[in-house]
Amino acid sequence: MPSAAEAASYPVLETVLQKPLQVGTSFQGWTIESTTATVDTGTTVYQDVIQLSRSEDQMTTTKYFAKDIGLIRKEDTMETEQDEPFVVTSTLQKIE
Repeated sequence: MPSAAEAASYPVLETVLQKPLQVGTSFQGWTIESTTATVDTGTTVYQDVIQLSRSEDQMTTTKYFAKDIGLIRKEDTMETEQDEPFVVTSTLQKIE
């Protein structure tokens, strides 16, 4: 494992969250849409979830973060020529 000093010297590849954690805060194309979302993962219902979104071309990505857990859900929604968009969802099932 790298030391704290070594880890701090590595370049930042992506900022996951950035303060202030308030609706409307934007960073690296992401915007905080909610800090009070409720997300049901099928095994747990999380309250006060931070919801981020970013849109590029026809794709919108939404991420949901729960306090003390991290990323619990990610949705990629692509607009298509069909009536319904194409949606790919990844959801946390369990923590081991």
